[in-house]
Amino acid sequence: MDKEIQNLTWKCLPKEARDFIREMYKTADQEYKFHKGKRYALEMTYGKSNLESDTEPEEMLMVERKKVIEKCNEITEDYATSGSRWCSGYINALNDFFGNKCLPDNPIPSDSTELKSKQKFKVGDKVIIGEVANQSIRGKIGVVERLPTDNYPLYAIRLESGLYTDLTENYLTPYTEESRNLSQNIANCDKSEDNQLKDNMEEKELDLTQLLKGCEGEEFYLLDCGNATLDGIQTNNSRGDSIKFLSLRSTNFDSGSIIINPNGKRKAYGSVILYPSRALYEKYPLDAKKAWDEWASERKPKRWRANSEEPNFYYLNCLFQVNNNIDSGNPSNDKLYKCGNYFRTEELAQQAAEAVRETLERFHKDHTEQ
Repeated sequence: MDKEIQNLTWKCLPKEARDFIREMYKTADQEYKFHKGKRYALEMTYGKSNLESDTEPEEMLMVERKKVIEKCNEITEDYATSGSRWCSGYINALNDFFGNKCLPDNPIPSDSTELKSKQKFKVGDKVIIGEVANQSIRGKIGVVERLPTDNYPLYAIRLESGLYTDLTENYLTPYTEESRNLSQNIANCDKSEDNQLKDNMEEKELDLTQLLKGCEGEEFYLLDCGNATLDGIQTNNSRGDSIKFLSLRSTNFDSGSIIINPNGKRKAYGSVILYPSRALYEKYPLDAKKAWDEWASERKPKRWRANSEEPNFYYLNCLFQVNNNIDSGNPSNDKLYKCGNYFRTEELAQQAAEAVRETLERFHKDHTEQ
C-alpha cells in the first residue's frame, strides 16, 4: 500500500483502535520472528510513521454509501420537479464531498454511444415545459443548453426570459405548432389558478398595524430571524402617501431594524413571515390569519365568572329583579353567562336592569301606533 492509502486507513480507525494498535506495535518483541511478522504487517497496513507518532490525525466522518446515493437521488428528483436552486447547491455539495465516482450506483460514461442514443433531445432543441411543480415555468418555451451526464441526469433549459432551469426528460415536450397550443392552454390554466389563489389571499389579507397597536416591546416570531421584539409602528411619508409598516429587532442577533409590511410580509407579495409565536406558526404553517386570530382571541379580556374564591353571581329574572346564585357549572348557569345575564356584584346587576328598562321603554315609544 502506498503512503496515501496507509494514512487514510489510519484516519478511519476510532481513536481507541489506534491506541490499541500503537500499544500492540510497541510491545511486539523484535527478537521473535512471529512478532517481527506482526510489526511488518502493521507497518505495511498503517505506515511506520503513524504507528510511532502520538499525534492524532484529523478526525474523519463516515457515512454509508447507500445513504449518500439515496439522498442524491432524492434531491435530484426534487430539483427535476421544482427547479429550485437550493437543490442544485445540495447536489454540488455532495459531489464536492464524495466525488462523482462514489455517487452513482451504475455509472454510465457521459460520452457513451448508448447514453446519447437514449437522449430525446440535443443541444439547441426547442422544448415546452410540462406539468412541473413550479407553476411560473409551466408551459414556457425553452432551449436545451446542456445534456444530461452520467451523474446529473437533467437537461439544462434556457427559457425565453433568460432564466435557466434543470429538468428531467419526462417534463419536456418537443416544440411544434400543436405543442405550442398545448403550452398556451397550460399557461392559461395556471393563470386561472394564480388568480384564484390571489383572490383567496386578498380575502385573508392581514393588517397587523391595527392588530399590534400597543404591543411595542412584546416578542413575536419571524420565520427567517427567530424571535423579534416589536419596536413600533411607523409611517413612511416619503412618497406623499402615509404608509404604515412594522419595525422589529431580532432578539437573537444584532440585525438592526427589520421592516415588515402591514400584511406580515417583507414584500407586498410573497409569504407571511411574521407570526405571533413559533408555537402558532407550527400549528398553522399555511394559514397566518388563523394564527393571528387565535392570538387575538386569547388576548381579549374575558368576562368575570364565579370561581371557588367567589362562587356567587347575580342575574336578572324575567321582571328585571336582581337575584343571586352559586355557580355550580350546570347548563342554566352556562346559558346565563353566555347571554350576558351574569354579574359579579349586585350594583352591576342593578345598572343592567335600569339599562334594559330604558331600552324597552324607548323601543315601545318608537313603535307605538299613533
